[in-house]
Amino acid sequence: MGSSGLVVAGVPAARGLRWWSEAMALLFSSLPRTGVWAGMSMAFLVAQLLYWLPFVGTLVSFLLTFLLSGGLMIAAEKTRRGQPVFFIDLFAGFGRHGGALVSASLIVLLACVLVTLLIAFVGAGTVLAAAWDAAVRSDAEAFSAEALSLGWGALAVVLASLLLFTPVFLAAWLAPALIVLRGVNPVDALRLSLAAGGRNFGALTLYGLGGVGVLVLAVMPLLGWLFFFLFFVPLSALSTHAAFCDLFEGGVEVLDAGQTV
Repeated sequence: MGSSGLVVAGVPAARGLRWWSEAMALLFSSLPRTGVWAGMSMAFLVAQLLYWLPFVGTLVSFLLTFLLSGGLMIAAEKTRRGQPVFFIDLFAGFGRHGGALVSASLIVLLACVLVTLLIAFVGAGTVLAAAWDAAVRSDAEAFSAEALSLGWGALAVVLASLLLFTPVFLAAWLAPALIVLRGVNPVDALRLSLAAGGRNFGALTLYGLGGVGVLVLAVMPLLGWLFFFLFFVPLSALSTHAAFCDLFEGGVEVLDAGQTV
């Protein structure tokens, strides 16, 4: 049993692909709705450029990503209900749930910093070990040992990254939806999102593979990039919302900053 009576449900692995198909059906069922979502997508991606601001770019990017994701979840809920969606919905996360979204983003950012430092420590240890081998062996032996050591070290860094960043990503995945649609506090939202991902690893794996398939369209000349900028964010938001509806039982409590349903 989760926060506010929420129960994390288990679903078949095939549901991971169905989340994408449901998102496509919702996005392209109405031309005006598709246009609004495309506009929100462009604004969301432009906001990501703030990542490159010196000194504060990473912090600003994390904050905006969670705040705008909250708005996207509200727009996705309205889309599922057949209600009109407006461009301004993108900024609904700046309302009364803004503080919770910011708090969740800061927790995720801190986790990413700690994981990055740990991985850097692993990488530095690998380089130092290789240097030590080079110092105590002959030239030929040193070259071979250093290359082997660096190879295994690189593999260790990759595995450590996957192992340590995966829980962070899972915790962040459904947290905005839980905050703005269920009024869950930041810590519980991150915990419940992590629990949902862990319990439904099969569905999440197929969902990830489906996302890779959608991204493949972006390698196509012109049309692919246009598809990416206009529709990948909406499809990601709508499919995430579909997963949210599947994985948590009960009705939505909070639709937007000023309306309870």
